[in-house]
Amino acid sequence: IFIAFAVFGVACAAAVALWLPESLPPERRSRGGVSGAFGTYARLLRDGRFAAFAVAAGFGSGLLFSYITGSANAFMGVHGVSSSTFGLLFGLNALGMVAVSQLNRRLLSLYSSAQILKVGYHIQASAGILLLVHGWTGWGGMPALTALLFVMLAMMGFVFPNMTALTMAPYKAEAGSASALMGTAQYAVGSTAGAVVSLAHNGTVRPMVAVMSTSAIVGWLLVHRALRRQGAPAA
Repeated sequence: IFIAFAVFGVACAAAVALWLPESLPPERRSRGGVSGAFGTYARLLRDGRFAAFAVAAGFGSGLLFSYITGSANAFMGVHGVSSSTFGLLFGLNALGMVAVSQLNRRLLSLYSSAQILKVGYHIQASAGILLLVHGWTGWGGMPALTALLFVMLAMMGFVFPNMTALTMAPYKAEAGSASALMGTAQYAVGSTAGAVVSLAHNGTVRPMVAVMSTSAIVGWLLVHRALRRQGAPAA
């Protein structure tokens, strides 16, 4: 599979180089080179609002990566479900994210991105607290685990698109650099979260539950801070 990924990546890079022309007019292109790019990165990171949103996006990926890493053990190892049932549950959670993403598109005609993001994070963080209770007490058994994971993952359909929009909105002139930093934060925190779940594996759901819940709560706190900085009500 990794060889296939590598071949596909090279093919995509070649296609972009050969057949995808630059769409940005010459007069709007950056001429600063590598040093200019790093200067832009430094300026963005000094902006507390941008940094809070970018790191929150990283913890969103941390939640997702920790679930991907630990869900097989949680369902098949701890609760003994079959591989086919696990596949159905995994697909159901993915469907939840897609469905909420589509709902988000409709809600944006009625509410702002900040309002939807706050609601999504409130629900996700609340589910994360209940998931911690489940992980350390066994409360609710597999039905509680399944329901709470579904809610937390479905809320990513509110969190990711609205956080991206709010992060990028003030930086139209530096959109590429802002997107690069945000992507770096997502993969850095996400991969670290997955590694922590793997290294802490102890045959229970606790490593996955702890990292997922921590990611949701820290992300909520960072977004709360970022929205206060831009003057949006955080409550």
